[in-house]
Amino acid sequence: MRVFIIILQFALYSDAEKDVFVYPTILQERSTERNLVLRLNDKFTLNLQRSSVLADKLLFVTTSDEVNHLEEIDTSAIQKTLYHDTRHQSSVRVQQRDDAVQVEGIINDKLRIKPVPEGERSMKGQILHKIYEVNNMDEGSFTAEETPRSSHLETNGDHDSSAEPNGVNSRRIEERRNREEFEVELHIICDQKHQSNFDKNEDLIGYMAVFMNAANLRYLDIRNPKVRFLLVGITRRKENPFAPDNHGTTDTTETLNRLQAYEAEKRVPGKHDALLLVTGLDLVKVQNGHLEKGIAGRAFMAAVCSSHGVGVAEDTATTYMGVNTVAHELAHILGSDHDTSPRCPWREGYLMSYVDGGLRKYRLSQCSQDSIRDVYRGLNSQCKRVLTKVNYMDKHREFPGETVGVKYYCRKRIFHYTKGKKVKAFALKGNQDAQNCKMQCCYWQGNMRTCWPTPMLERMTCLKGKTCKRGVCGVHEW
Repeated sequence: MRVFIIILQFALYSDAEKDVFVYPTILQERSTERNLVLRLNDKFTLNLQRSSVLADKLLFVTTSDEVNHLEEIDTSAIQKTLYHDTRHQSSVRVQQRDDAVQVEGIINDKLRIKPVPEGERSMKGQILHKIYEVNNMDEGSFTAEETPRSSHLETNGDHDSSAEPNGVNSRRIEERRNREEFEVELHIICDQKHQSNFDKNEDLIGYMAVFMNAANLRYLDIRNPKVRFLLVGITRRKENPFAPDNHGTTDTTETLNRLQAYEAEKRVPGKHDALLLVTGLDLVKVQNGHLEKGIAGRAFMAAVCSSHGVGVAEDTATTYMGVNTVAHELAHILGSDHDTSPRCPWREGYLMSYVDGGLRKYRLSQCSQDSIRDVYRGLNSQCKRVLTKVNYMDKHREFPGETVGVKYYCRKRIFHYTKGKKVKAFALKGNQDAQNCKMQCCYWQGNMRTCWPTPMLERMTCLKGKTCKRGVCGVHEW
């Protein structure tokens, strides 16, 4: 078994922003290519495993007002570059180009890594990289909007309705259920604003693969069945949004309803279990002439494998800020409501709450897991089978903290809050915040400093030699 050992040699530090510049190097090859050891410094190492998040043959759709262009992309080359570290919740791409290593993606909840093409190469020809901090969308600030419920769940009556057996047969069925895995085939539409940040189709595929690789980490705890999202299609939508763009905002309800009609008309090519719109616009709710902001996403409830199995979520392109929101909305589609019961109260702050529950915000509550299991048991066999031959996420094993820098992330986050006003952003990381995988994104306006508390991204560095994984700052086995 070959193991790649990659050392990121330090080139310089930026004290003001805590960015780190490094030169990735493959030192040794042994063991299988499915495992990779990535060292950020002498005390911090990522133990990466090959990821499986992309279909082998990805359906890539480019839409415009005049025509839809379809192409089937062989993702085998991309899949070989995708890795994840479970302990740190890292999701990265590792590529070799011109005898040099190129790493991009999520290190942890706060840290990203990306190449610096214009940077000076080392004497050995190594490519300069930057490790930087970003922030997730703070879900605690978003409105808990009512989740629409679908009356069109299409099970076709083909689920297992056998009587509960006893004895040996019961044990065998339990063993089979323990091995069950629900691979949810997902098609993602990137709207006009979001997709415009990616020059090449491969760049967009790579970003969304790393993105969904990180989202999958939120589902690691669920069993009977295990749940994993498989990216089988991506649409680069160059035409107008589903709902009007009103100075950078769009109505959530209108967008979701039009997206559902779009899916019902079978206008999305290929076979998929769920459809997700990722938007670069600010989702809002318009009711009785009143504009309500702070909406991060919305989806139909328990509608997987039906024409209502759709959702919409915000993301700031290149930052992976929307990972938790997407994981949240997909859980709705799979059958999980918000955590509002006495058994799973809102205040505990799991994934299906907007309260910051620390480590719990990266996990599904027992109520959410039970709800997903209940819906899964009622699905037909066709829904449970993988119908595509393409898996786009196998190529991208990176996590958001490995590709997005702190300064860049804070700049994008503050830009979102200041409505496009250009300010000099910087990050503050106190030990207490960092221990909880949090930091402050700040800027100066005159003599006044304004800061926003921000969760760190998956596999971001929190303390020396430690990264964030599911909200935990520690030395993780990814």
